[in-house]
Amino acid sequence: MKYMLNKVFNRIKREITYVYLSLWVALYYNRVFVPDHMKEPPSRDFCDLIVISFNNAEVIEYQIKTLSRFFKCPYRYTVFDNSTNEKYSVSINQICKKNNIGFIRLPNQNFIPKGWGSYSHGIAINFVINKYIKNKGAKIVGILDHDIFLVKDFDILKYMNNQPFYGVKHRFYLWPGLWFCKMDYLKYKKVDFRPSIRLRGDTGASNAHSLFKGVDFSKYSLAHDEHKFFEGDDIFDYGYSYFDSGWIHCWNASNYMGKENLNKKMKLIFQMLDSILAE
Repeated sequence: MKYMLNKVFNRIKREITYVYLSLWVALYYNRVFVPDHMKEPPSRDFCDLIVISFNNAEVIEYQIKTLSRFFKCPYRYTVFDNSTNEKYSVSINQICKKNNIGFIRLPNQNFIPKGWGSYSHGIAINFVINKYIKNKGAKIVGILDHDIFLVKDFDILKYMNNQPFYGVKHRFYLWPGLWFCKMDYLKYKKVDFRPSIRLRGDTGASNAHSLFKGVDFSKYSLAHDEHKFFEGDDIFDYGYSYFDSGWIHCWNASNYMGKENLNKKMKLIFQMLDSILAE
């Protein structure tokens, strides 16, 4: 009985927090700064690539390098920074300036309680898609995690000739870390990248109620991954994922999981990327 009461209490507490956060989002996310590179879309069909950066500048630098080398569709890439530490935000901005990449500092999220990182990520993506990307001229929209990198030639048009989206399926939605969608499919639909309490899903799960409602993912060609490990079997500490379309995902690059071997893992991954880029 006590267990059931605690379970009900925690569920109600989460629901109240959800409503509280929704009100703060409505207040905070109402100002839009448009950088010069986004004021006029490219003259031809292109893919609008966005990344939500978070407390790690080096992964952004490598993502820029690998996209420049291997992404074969015309694209516009913009970094939207959600860092909680200002020193990382400054470093990321400097990297973007050096590479002539658009940089936007997202609104402060101090109103979000500790432990709600997925919600923070989700509302950041919602804001970016609705204010900066949706119906702004792109043929395809792409969302990348900040620690995912290309390691071979990739043309998104090849994967989306006969389907409206492409990416990695997590149960009943696409993970917004390797996520592509045609604007024609997206523009008339509601997007909601918040996690879902009811569906018990992480960032992007609420799209199951809207964008992907009723979708049978088995009918579409999607990315598949294989977990690889430098040591042990903890992917957050010493592993990464390799996707069959030529992407690798580091996992935990900002060390939100507090793993002791992360620096060693990232050093090995960067060495691997340097070797690939040198070929």
